[in-house]
Parts: sequence; C-alpha cells; structure tokens
Amino acid sequence: MRPPFFEEPGAALVASIEARYPRTDGAAIRAAYETAARWHAGQRRRSGDPYVTHPVEVAAIVANLDLSPVAVCAAILHDTVDDTPYTFAQMRAEFGDDVTAMVEALPTSTELHRTALNLDASHAGSPDVEVLVIKLADRLHNMRTLQHASIARQVRVARDTLETVAPIAQRLGLIGLRRELEEISLAYLRPMAVTDRPTLTTLRLLELTTLLLPRSARSRWREEWAAEVGALATRRARVRFTLQTLWGVPRLAWVLSGPRRAAVPTWVAGLVQIAHVLGVGGAIVVVTATDSGLAWIAGGIVLVSLALLGALLFVRSDNPARRLIELIRAWRRQ
Repeated sequence: MRPPFFEEPGAALVASIEARYPRTDGAAIRAAYETAARWHAGQRRRSGDPYVTHPVEVAAIVANLDLSPVAVCAAILHDTVDDTPYTFAQMRAEFGDDVTAMVEALPTSTELHRTALNLDASHAGSPDVEVLVIKLADRLHNMRTLQHASIARQVRVARDTLETVAPIAQRLGLIGLRRELEEISLAYLRPMAVTDRPTLTTLRLLELTTLLLPRSARSRWREEWAAEVGALATRRARVRFTLQTLWGVPRLAWVLSGPRRAAVPTWVAGLVQIAHVLGVGGAIVVVTATDSGLAWIAGGIVLVSLALLGALLFVRSDNPARRLIELIRAWRRQ
C-alpha cells in the first residue's frame, strides 16, 4: 500500500506548486505527480534520492517562471515515457493532448540548440517556448546535482551548458536562469585553469596528443583527459596516467578513424619524422613493412618517446612544447 501523499518524495514541493494555480489546475498537477511517482517508484538518482524528486524540482523551476499549468504537468511527466513503461497513449488518455504534445516535443540535448535558433523572447508564452524552458529547467536541476557525476562528465556537461544552453536562456530573456547556469558551469570548469607548471606541461602534452585523433573526437578526449589529470593529486600519478594514455592513443586513433589499409599508417611516419627532428629518432624502431600490428608497435614507441620528451619539459622552457605543437599541426595539415 502506498504511503499518504505528504509522505511521498517531493510531495511537499508539489503542494507548494499547486498553491500557485487555480484549484482545477492544481488537481491536474497533483495527478501528474501521482502518476510520475507511481511509474518512477524504485528508481534512484546518482545521489541516491528517489528519481521522482528530479521531475518535481524541474516542475518547481517551471512554476517559478510563471509558465502554464500544462507546462508544469509536462515537466513532472517529462521522463516517464523514456525511463518507464508508461506510454504516450496512456498520457494522452489521462492528461489530454496539450500535455502529451508538450512532452513529445521535448528536444534531445543535441536538438536543443537547433530548435532554439528559430525562437526568441518575442515568442514567450507559446507552447514551443515552454517546451524549451522545460528542457532548460531540466538542465538546471541536473547542473545543481552534477557533483554526483564523474569528473569527466562534470567537465563535459559544464562546458556544453556554458557554450550552448546558457546562451539559449539569454535568447529567451531568462536572465536569472542563464546566470545560474553560467555560475555552476564555471565552478566546475575553473579547477581546470591550472597554474602548477608540471600539471600544465602534462595537460599541454595531452592536448598535443589529441591532434592525432580525428577532428570530431578531439574536444571530447581533451576534456576527459584534462578532467582525469585534474583529479590526480601527485605528479607520479599524472605521469603514469599520461604514459598509459599515450600508449593507447594509436589504437584509439585507429578505432575512431575507421578501417585502414594494411600499410604503415601515414601518421606513424609523420610521428617518426617529428621525433627525428626533436632528436629522439635514434631511439625509435622505424617499421616500413605492411604488417599493421608492427605499425602500431612503432607508433606506441614513438608516443612513449614523446612522453619522455614531455618529462623534460618539467625543467626546460616552454619553447620545445610550442615547437612540437607546431610540427604536429603542420604535419596534420599535409
């Protein structure tokens, strides 16, 4: 048997939301909450909180922005179809076409920016804008609880929020929402503004390494590696992580780039040339056979050599690092 309403997770917040609207609308909001609580029962957030507390918090943000009761109901129900067996047909039967259409129209994160391009503050109050605001409220609550995510995800989501989501809030005239999104994002990104010289060198070497990856993948791996380095407390741990990463880059580049011919990859030859210019070519086994497995070994040896070079940058000037970056960028343009 289910507990009384006010013992349910998030029920007190739902009651405060109901109080903002006429009685009939409040009843619909209560019904939406009870449906969400029933279908999300047993689900948990990363924080350990009952999952239903998330859509309720999103609905509270929506209500505080004075959106319609339809939007509040849609906010409460926004994850039911994706995360439970609940269907749009059931939602339509229980809550009508307006609520269902709004939930159906919620964009994915990748669609959010494209959808916003055709809208601005002059559309405020329209169903299309209310859909966008629900999505922004969803992101805001996720940002408020981002401390429970992995470090790599924190950095990735914070950067996306700062660069894509917060500007959408600005376009819609939601200045307070935009400001909070920016402040939370910067709180997660500022720790990456490292001033310690050895850590800067490690980050510079890893950033340089991403030039070997396909252009579309560089940003993601740069952020993930930077996040991992930022979480490591000692220089020894950072060096170990960097060496392991460099050793795995040849295979990662191959996987991300798709099938290759059996010949020695051109990037291996390029790395050998760069290493030779830097004076470490004599320590590298140059493989010219058509055996791709040997090519990966050669590439790994080259990258380990570059890692050793990176270690030298702990005590030398920044010029070698800049020269190395210029060489690799020039090679990638060929």
